[in-house]
Amino acid sequence: MILIWSFSIITSRLEQIKNILNNIEYEYRQRVVIMGKKSFKYKKRKRDKQEKSTYYNDKESEKLQLLAVQQSVIILNIYGQVLLYKAALLGVELVETHFTNNELQIEADTLVKQAVYIFLITGLLSAQLAMINYNLAYEDINNGADYSIQPNIDLITANVLNVTAAIYYIKAANGLYDRDNLQPIFGFR
Repeated sequence: MILIWSFSIITSRLEQIKNILNNIEYEYRQRVVIMGKKSFKYKKRKRDKQEKSTYYNDKESEKLQLLAVQQSVIILNIYGQVLLYKAALLGVELVETHFTNNELQIEADTLVKQAVYIFLITGLLSAQLAMINYNLAYEDINNGADYSIQPNIDLITANVLNVTAAIYYIKAANGLYDRDNLQPIFGFR
């Protein structure tokens, strides 16, 4: 009975996450459409009594799109942190009830599992952004730009390690969930 109940909780939470991701994707697509329109628009505005024209070329438009994805990744990370915070609050409540409320522990464990999956997704997205940024920098260097590519390599390495850490977080969260020993969860970031 508890497994059916916990499965329904997980399913409903996953639906909530799916809706949030759909909203973020919709917002991203709207930004891409707006940026696409801006890249072909030529605007004039007066600043300090001088005519100044601004437009977005293809490279700037691509960077704006990547920044929109980066903003979505940050929002997802914040949501994951909120889930961890809520799990910590449930852990406090579990301790205050002297570890007698199994439902609190199941809900806290479920929130932690959802959070670590979100961190895996955001880690993968960040790694992809780092690789795209590396390719842009490499292209700039081939076109004569004079700067080091090493920071981009370091960023890719950091993101790969972050994804590896997220996989271990998932493994730990699943192990703690399966252990089911009515203990609060510590150590997740």
